[in-house]
Amino acid sequence: MLSRVRAENVGCVFLRHSVYVCGDVTVHLTGTCSGRVFEDRDVTFTMGCGSEAGIVPGVEMALKKFHQGEKSRLKVSSQYGYGSEGCQAYDIAPDAELAYEVEMQHFVRVILSRILNLIVTQSEKCMFTVAKELTDELVSC
Repeated sequence: MLSRVRAENVGCVFLRHSVYVCGDVTVHLTGTCSGRVFEDRDVTFTMGCGSEAGIVPGVEMALKKFHQGEKSRLKVSSQYGYGSEGCQAYDIAPDAELAYEVEMQHFVRVILSRILNLIVTQSEKCMFTVAKELTDELVSC
């Protein structure tokens, strides 16, 4: 399956009782297979759309628990990596286990409960005021 070993945890302060729905992340990742580096890059993408940026499901799943500045080593089983198809572009065999070193460089998380509350209870407010309150509720580290 997926295992994670934290190399470093700098941390970040979140609003209490927040519900994570989506966010944009910037990470540096180095992927290896059988000791061979197949990718080493910085990438920015929206959580939930990682496949569009070439992020394997196992890495995206792990990123949901990362903190700003955290560096971790991930072991990703084939079912959360490239699966039984492998990846011809990276010369990765079918059912191969992958290893990644990942650093969370930046993220913005959106607070679902606050957004829903503003939509339901603040419908009579000026849209500028609602937009400002939503912006204040974004957690950016």
